Amino acid sequence: MGRLSYEITDDNRRRLEILRAFSVINRQSPTLQDLVNESIEEFFIDAYNRYCEQCSPNDFLKAAMEEMLPEYIHTTADTPLIALK
Repeated sequence: MGRLSYEITDDNRRRLEILRAFSVINRQSPTLQDLVNESIEEFFIDAYNRYCEQCSPNDFLKAAMEEMLPEYIHTTADTPLIALK
């Protein structure tokens, strides 16, 4: 996917910098883009879990969301809710 332009609040910019510094301390080297992408992924998984609690098993939006779940996530009809990494 191409570039996406967005603005974040000053507080969230500071939070990103702190997260990045914390990651470097733990011998990781994420970019700000990595942190933003991971945050979006976690938010999406949380939204999926919440939606599954209230929708029918054959819901169209649920099926569309399942197509966009990260590859490391596996769901079944019996256990649609998933845990974050």
